[in-house]
Amino acid sequence: MPIQEQEAIVDSLFNIPPSEWLKELTHPDQLEHFEYIRGLNYALYWEFKTYFSGLPSPNHTLDEHGIKSVKLMTKRYLSLYCMLRESWTLFISAGKQIRPDFSNIFPNPGAVLITMLTNKARAMLEECLVGYLEVSPSKRGEFNRDHKKLQDHEIPKLKKSTSLRGKSLEEVQEHYDKEILNRDKHATGFAGLEILCIQVCRKNALTNSEVKEELRRFNELDDKLHKHIQSATRKTKAYAWKDGQKGYSAPGGKYEFN
Repeated sequence: MPIQEQEAIVDSLFNIPPSEWLKELTHPDQLEHFEYIRGLNYALYWEFKTYFSGLPSPNHTLDEHGIKSVKLMTKRYLSLYCMLRESWTLFISAGKQIRPDFSNIFPNPGAVLITMLTNKARAMLEECLVGYLEVSPSKRGEFNRDHKKLQDHEIPKLKKSTSLRGKSLEEVQEHYDKEILNRDKHATGFAGLEILCIQVCRKNALTNSEVKEELRRFNELDDKLHKHIQSATRKTKAYAWKDGQKGYSAPGGKYEFN
């Protein structure tokens, strides 16, 4: 990765989420959620910085689950970057079909990665800005178990268990790409760009052996990250956001708001 892109990624992570987003927050629970997002990106900042520099990571303040999550996220993003760099011409061509100035918005793969990181943070913040939203870690885990079946060796099992029997691999993948967009309506900005990247890289992997191998590695990292998050949040209580206030699940299927 060029030095300029490395520096741009690290500098951007240091300022994600931007302080201007604070203007949209009114409740202490929202501010606490903002600080959680900032802490996660600060950990990613150090992980990327130490990866590029070769120096040891100072993320010792994170717990075991946090350290593993951040390391897997970093490796996953870097793997996606590698595939995207090898698929850059195809990516820009696909993007220009969405908007003509796509290459001006994204002059290099590093700029795409920065936007994905920013959009990910924004998607996390959006959940506390909607009027009402219920969040269940267990339900997200169920979706992740289905989504990981998109790995080639799982496709036959997925077809037998759904209405997708007889569909091609590409049609099945497209179906689940749409499911990602519909899973969390507030996260579509983040998911849309990442899905475009993955779709282009899948296409390139059909004829490019280097991209094919990196795609295999990306799928493995993606699977490990989903499994780790699922394991780490297995005992996490469901919660809901209501007018900026966060409430946790209580007996009777209700949520308690202070």
